[in-house]
Amino acid sequence: GQTGALWLLGVGGLLLLYGLLRTQRPRHVVLGVLAAASLTQLSMHGSSVTLGSANPKGKDSVVHAFLRDQANASEDSGGFTIVRTASAPGLPSQLPPGQLMQRGIRDLNFYSHADARTLQPLRLLLQRYGPDLKLPANAAAVICGNGFLTQSLPARLLQHPWFDLMGVRFALTTQPELAELLGAKTRLVGPPLRGRGQLLVHERTTALPRAYVVPRLIALPDDDAVLAAVTAETLQPDAQVFAKTGDLPDGLTSTPTPVDEAKRAVRFVHEHPSHIELDVAVGRARYLVLADTFLPGWHATIDGVATEVLRGNHSQRFVVLPETACRVTFAYRAPGLLAGLLLFAFATVSMIATWWLLRRRHAARQRTA
Repeated sequence: GQTGALWLLGVGGLLLLYGLLRTQRPRHVVLGVLAAASLTQLSMHGSSVTLGSANPKGKDSVVHAFLRDQANASEDSGGFTIVRTASAPGLPSQLPPGQLMQRGIRDLNFYSHADARTLQPLRLLLQRYGPDLKLPANAAAVICGNGFLTQSLPARLLQHPWFDLMGVRFALTTQPELAELLGAKTRLVGPPLRGRGQLLVHERTTALPRAYVVPRLIALPDDDAVLAAVTAETLQPDAQVFAKTGDLPDGLTSTPTPVDEAKRAVRFVHEHPSHIELDVAVGRARYLVLADTFLPGWHATIDGVATEVLRGNHSQRFVVLPETACRVTFAYRAPGLLAGLLLFAFATVSMIATWWLLRRRHAARQRTA
């Protein structure tokens, strides 16, 4: 507070000096000092965020270290998603969020900020099963009504196969009694973190990898039908991809139920937030699903040839593959970025040209005077 007050006092003095001066050159000098002071103060104010803060107890707890090791071990499959859970919804306090910002670890409580669609299936599940879970009537709106998770999820809900579709592999909890609520398809893994309480990690063994190939496409008439399909209790996440008919290109429709086909292996070759490369093995299954958010601006190529990125499973993206082994590349280019850069360049050139012309006109007037 004292430091802030001194900065305000200094800037206030400069503003007062600017108001008292009558000639242009000194006033310009004061303006330059004001700008430099503002930049300096902002840089100093943000240094703790920019540089990070030291943790006297070390970088990782045993649970952090376990999750980081698991992420490194699953690099070829693109990592996994985690979620915070409890017997009843509450503040998602199971691990602080900022210490899990590592490639390969995706946090459903925070990753879902990306768009308005990701959590719509979850909201529907909370509305459907809320009475059985003894949740308040407004639980769905409170937990994910803002487009992101504000609370930990009820443990029993994690038995639904939609979480397999989202690749939710690890559930974090502070309650040891949750093993039964999480179901028989989960297991306790990793070292528990013990202190004033404890933190436990459960692995959902049915979670799908981040990228996988399915043999069937099911086209449905609208988003409501897709939502109903991905939230059905009988959902088999790796059997098909659901898509709205209006989102599909001409000629691409539902495919018949295929005979059993061997899974096509998918390996992450390169991963960056805006550039992903995948190697896909040979096989007859044709639809590569990437459990990442579908957003305008994503483009894809298969062995260097452009292909369309389609929206599937309501919020994810998929492409149609050949039956041969291939490399699939996803790249993101922000819509309107080029137009914005051109407009910025035009405005900058115009500003410089205007300043130069005004300066010449002022000089000419001084010579004639």
